[in-house]
Formats: sequence, structure tokens, C-alpha cells
Amino acid sequence: MRIVFAGSPDAALPTLRYLLDSSHEVVGVLSRPDAPKGRGRKPQPSAVSQFAVEHDLPLYQPKSLKNNPDAEAMIREMAPDLGVVVAYGAILPQNILDLPTHGWINIHFSLLPRWRGAAPVQRALETGDKETGITVFQLELALDTGPVYATLPVAIPNEASAGELLTVLGNLAEVPLETALTKITSGTPPTPQTEDGVTYAPQLTASEGQIDWTKDATLIDGHIKGFTPSPGAWTLLGDLRLKVGVLAQNPEVTMPLQTLSPGEIFLTRHEVWVGTGTHPVCLDTVAPAGKKHMTADAWARGARLEAGMTFSSPKQGAAS
Repeated sequence: MRIVFAGSPDAALPTLRYLLDSSHEVVGVLSRPDAPKGRGRKPQPSAVSQFAVEHDLPLYQPKSLKNNPDAEAMIREMAPDLGVVVAYGAILPQNILDLPTHGWINIHFSLLPRWRGAAPVQRALETGDKETGITVFQLELALDTGPVYATLPVAIPNEASAGELLTVLGNLAEVPLETALTKITSGTPPTPQTEDGVTYAPQLTASEGQIDWTKDATLIDGHIKGFTPSPGAWTLLGDLRLKVGVLAQNPEVTMPLQTLSPGEIFLTRHEVWVGTGTHPVCLDTVAPAGKKHMTADAWARGARLEAGMTFSSPKQGAAS
């Protein structure tokens, strides 16, 4: 089949590589426009855009596909049999959905109908799900409601951040995609999606990233994993804002821990412990504003922290 591909981040690259190596023909690539990144805020291409250029694939980077006759004409000229979407980052209007002979399929990183929306991996981790997966379904205008061609359940690794889990799922996407392509080629219709168990995964915001130390330690662990690496989980120590990396998993306790109130800091020789609504957790890395991540104990020494200082939680004043 002649396939037009739409995707943007690193997690989309394994699928594009798979399609290039398959018997199908990739006739064009859609990706998001170059966006400011890094400290210099210079425009940088998406991972998919860079890959397309390196492999001499026709690349189109429209700001929007809505009310865009040039985009419609370009895709029509490609004469695609099928469109494949992986984390493209923009809505495909009906006139674009109608262009390929077999429409568009979306590779979505959850087991639909759980976690419809833009941030399924992040919300699964934030909520503490033990399993996620990949769903390949027929795109339609409604949000992730289309009939399903294939699914692949995936157990969530205990220590995985959202970025790491996206990499795992991206590398596994070819398995259900191959099943879906076989069904489409043979004319096997997809299965309608159930409406039982629907949940939604809205895009993360930076303000949501603040850690609420009054919550259960397990929920705090999931929150930090879900917001790592972007937009980042963060906390306040007085007026100092710092990002918190994924917590140390099963850390060694080198001295007895006292009872800690939520957000209260307890220092040992090599660890930084913080009280929660249940039991203390051990920080692994932190990143003060504008700086790179460092080990929590190195940060604590440099910041001259003292035991008993306290991170604030949302809707509370900064404490020290």
C-alpha cells in the first residue's frame, strides 16, 4: 500500500522505520513545524522531521490541517491508500481523513477505551496503573473512539518514567501495526470500540506538576513518573523551585527514619528523605531552576539543607 505517515516525537520513529523496511511504500510524511527548544530557544525539527530529511522522504510541516487547501491538495497528490498516525500532535479534519482509500489508522499508547486523549502514558502512570498497551484503531473525528484493528497489552515496568515507557511502547508498536495492516489488506473490518470503562487523558500542564506531599506515597511516586521528563514534577522550598526526578526505588535505609510530616525533609549521610501522607520517600535526583539534574544528596549539601526543613504542597504557603 501507499502510506502517508503523520508523527512527531521520538516514540513515532520505530513505526516509521518499520514502514520503510516493509513491503509498503511511504509516499509522504507529516510532522509538526519546527519549535523552539533548549536554552537558546532556537527552532528545532521534530524527531520525525529530522528522520524524513535524512532519508529523503517528502516532508510537510503545516501549522494546521484545518481549512488548509494546500495540505489537502498535497496529500491528494500523494494518492495514499492509507494514513498512519503516531503522536502527530494535531487534529485531522474530515476532509483529510477522507483522502486515503482506507482512511487513517492511529497507533495509540493505551488499551482503549481507557485513556482516550493526548497523554495516555502520563495519566496511566499518574494514576498508578500496572498495565497499559497499544491500540491500533480507525481514526474518526471524535476523540479516540474509532473501531479497533489490534491491541497489545504491556505491563508497566516498576521504575519507568513516562519518557521511558513511551520508548518501550514505541518499540513494540510494529507488532499490532502489522496485524492491522494485514486485516486492512485482506478487507477484515475493525471491531467497534466499547464505551465501558472510558477514561480521558488530557494534556499535562506545568502547574499540575507540583507535588502534593500530603498524598499517599504511592500516588506521589506515580505523579513524578507521569510528569517525567516533561513538563516535570516540581516542588517548593521557600521561594526555591526545583524539579524532582523519579524517586529512588527500594532505597537502602542507612539509619532509622523518624516520623515525618508531609513535605518534611530528613537527611542521612547519603539520602534525602521526604515525608508524605503515608510513609517517607527517598529522593534520587533534583534540578534547581535553570540547572541540570544532580543527585539529591549533592544538592542537599550544596544548598546547606537542615533536617526539619519542609517542601510546601499546593495551596499551602512555602515553608522552611
